[in-house]
Amino acid sequence: MSTTRRQCLGWGAGALLNGLSGQSANAGWWSSRDADRLVWRERALIGFGTTLWLRAAHVDADRLDAALSDAVKAIRCVEAEMSLFNPDSAVSRLNRDGMLINPSAQLLSVLRLAQHVSARSRGAFDVTVQPLWTLWSQAQAAGHVADKHRLRRQLHLVNWRAVEASPHAIRLNTKGMGLSLNGIAQGYAADLVRAVLQSHGVMHALIDTGETTTLGQAPDQHAWRLGIESTLGAKDQRSIRRRVTPHVIGPV
Repeated sequence: MSTTRRQCLGWGAGALLNGLSGQSANAGWWSSRDADRLVWRERALIGFGTTLWLRAAHVDADRLDAALSDAVKAIRCVEAEMSLFNPDSAVSRLNRDGMLINPSAQLLSVLRLAQHVSARSRGAFDVTVQPLWTLWSQAQAAGHVADKHRLRRQLHLVNWRAVEASPHAIRLNTKGMGLSLNGIAQGYAADLVRAVLQSHGVMHALIDTGETTTLGQAPDQHAWRLGIESTLGAKDQRSIRRRVTPHVIGPV
């Protein structure tokens, strides 16, 4: 069954209530007897240009499978709106046309949140950075650092205040502007998946949508432990040597 626009809107509202507002459901701590009844399942999928991973538990295997299936659908909803890896996504069409008529409430909510963060950070966070990111990506593919003169010529396109957003339309008011929601969409997807799983009664989960969040406890009945892989290993050192552009774009 295909995911409907109404489902996406409903899940989006749940994410905003349970995730972005900072409110959460019961953490779901368990006893040893409860742990013996739990069924654990995993789902791996490609999304946002990378591998995403969901792991969750429920006492009812069928409900758990349904919960994970809906979680995957929710991720696809976010991709359909916000992923630059999808040329037909709402954001891709906005960047291509400079305007998007009747944007979804989901996209509008995330964009308004991004604008709020831009205002609070005095522009340090700015989703209109896409033209600069495009230059960086092209330079990286060619094996060199982006030319500073070309970057400076694109700086006028980075201006979150030049994005006009309303329920009727989103407009990029300077020709050549482009949005990248990569700095917020994956976290939004994590909150969305969390809300979907909770709606199915899932109380224990590890969610990795490019950003990570958790519910309840790990299978060993302890709190989830998340780590950052060391950059000192040989494999990571080789990866670092190949990388010539940073993850975060600093001032030019």
